[in-house]
Amino acid sequence: MRACPSALSMRSSYRLQLHLVGAQLALADDFWSRQRPQLIATLGTCEKRTEPAVFDPGSDCNWRFGDKLTFALRLRDLGCGLRLRLQGKRDFRLGPWQVELAQSADLGEGLLDLQKALQQCRKSAESEWESPLLHIPLLNLQGSEEFAVFALVVLEGDLPTLLDQAEMAGKSVVQRAMYPCVQCTSCACEVAEPESEAPPASEYSTCEVPPTYAKVHAAVPTAVPRLPEEDFSFAEPAYASRASRGASRGESEDEKLFTAGLRGRAGTSTSLPLPTLRLPKPTPKVS
Repeated sequence: MRACPSALSMRSSYRLQLHLVGAQLALADDFWSRQRPQLIATLGTCEKRTEPAVFDPGSDCNWRFGDKLTFALRLRDLGCGLRLRLQGKRDFRLGPWQVELAQSADLGEGLLDLQKALQQCRKSAESEWESPLLHIPLLNLQGSEEFAVFALVVLEGDLPTLLDQAEMAGKSVVQRAMYPCVQCTSCACEVAEPESEAPPASEYSTCEVPPTYAKVHAAVPTAVPRLPEEDFSFAEPAYASRASRGASRGESEDEKLFTAGLRGRAGTSTSLPLPTLRLPKPTPKVS
């Protein structure tokens, strides 16, 4: 898991290389002089320039550079981009002699969006990221013909971290404050998400119970067995059975007294009365 961009140092720099392949442009030459293009690249406050290109009429890029310009890339440089200026250096030829004049003319200029270029990079080494061949159009300052430069961008460093920093820099203050909470929530969802329970050779890729497994092991509903009513009958107490029998036939005097002693005195309470202990009265002895 990558670290939160807010916790990373915004002052860290990365090594950026610009491999200039060539340029496609038409320059007017005469018998006495010719123009050779030279590219000037500016990143932040750092400016570097190439050697004058070599004319190659047999290829799509009729001017070849072959230079590698190295810059120290920082986060703040991504928003400004890489500025490119194309200048023409004029050479004066007189027989076997060739003199390079000090004056130069601006031919075209353009801007390379580094953030978009870095998003196209693919890892080419352990800590090196390389972009495909980039077509960078230039504004022609001397005519209507289109100028273009072809180059490669190579970054040495942690490119995912740099892109995260650039994304964070483009957010508002509120979005920056909410970013750690959003990241923690997404990480918690990833951790809480269960893995598939399917065997390696199965097409089952979810956490639900497979239909075949559910059919085999599904519980078959059965009716609740009912016991016969006589199984739930309880034996009546002895006194209750005698009372019921006494109700059907006339109770004797002893049975009435026995039943009354069990029931107690008639009243609103159904609880049995407390037994009363009666001791015989002492008989006085006559002397």
